[in-house]
Amino acid sequence: MQDADLSQSGPPVAADLVDDRQLFYVARKGKRFINCVIDLVGWLVFAEIVILPVGLLLDVIGPHFGRRSFCNYMLYHYGPFIVQVHMSMTCVAYYFLQEYAWGRTLGKFVTRTIVISADGCRPTGRQIVGRTLARLIPFEALSYLFGQKYPVGIHDEISNTRVVDKPRRPKSM
Repeated sequence: MQDADLSQSGPPVAADLVDDRQLFYVARKGKRFINCVIDLVGWLVFAEIVILPVGLLLDVIGPHFGRRSFCNYMLYHYGPFIVQVHMSMTCVAYYFLQEYAWGRTLGKFVTRTIVISADGCRPTGRQIVGRTLARLIPFEALSYLFGQKYPVGIHDEISNTRVVDKPRRPKSM
């Protein structure tokens, strides 16, 4: 393992994601912020990709109310609620599917960070669900910026997980 630069990383966390024990370092605020921005854009693109076929399908097969299609009728009468439900569902799907499958989201791939359990193991499905649902708390996405020396957000605390720098694999000779 390479020597870690503690000025760039948080406190070490023991991890057992592979056969041998490793030390991971908690990701710094700058990386967490970049994760947040990239994942916000990724989530909004994902939400648009999901809603387009749904809207088209509802317009084509839905019953018509006068001149408005079913989709337009629902948005006209229940717009803010429908949008909130859609955005919440796509948020849950975006984060849960990626973190459950790969232990990281699009933003974490870019910044070379991963999610681990606070005890250093791969997070359980329950931890990923807790982490994902906690993201629905208003302003939660910025919670890691305030308070502590090392960035641990509300979704990290609730799920007992941490975002850490992914160690580089040694090059084969």
